[in-house]
Amino acid sequence: MVQIEGLTPADIMSGLAEQRDTGILCDVELEVQGKFIPAHRSVLAAASPFFHAMFTAEFKEKDDKVVALNDITYDALNVVIKAIYEHDLVLTDDLVPEVLNASHLLQMSGIVTECRAYNWAVLCKKVPNVLSRCHTKIRTGVRGRAGPFFGFKLTFYIFF
Repeated sequence: MVQIEGLTPADIMSGLAEQRDTGILCDVELEVQGKFIPAHRSVLAAASPFFHAMFTAEFKEKDDKVVALNDITYDALNVVIKAIYEHDLVLTDDLVPEVLNASHLLQMSGIVTECRAYNWAVLCKKVPNVLSRCHTKIRTGVRGRAGPFFGFKLTFYIFF
């Protein structure tokens, strides 16, 4: 396959991210906590089953210029949208619970997985006596009795 300069998937996503940053050719605004995030329906629908259903089925929001989202924080949605457009997921201890919640709601399993891995890495750093068990479980993918991911429930991070 030949890569044509300026037409690679990365080039096209870079152009779409630039359009989103400047608000050019965006066909939807996501309203969260009274703030707005411009986006392209096709990009959102390609990245998220939630948005795909919203914009292709007979939902009220299908043709709305502004779509209000509840149960998501503005900061978390900003992180998720940036990850969609720039393929760059920036997580911090403070934002992981919110991003995990948003990515669950938006049915974005890749981001959910990254949030879980981040939480596990934080746990390994904060609890040194389980560090060797952390490495073993990360390498082997062993599941524990307490939950679906490396032996801990998804809400484990709340207690840090």
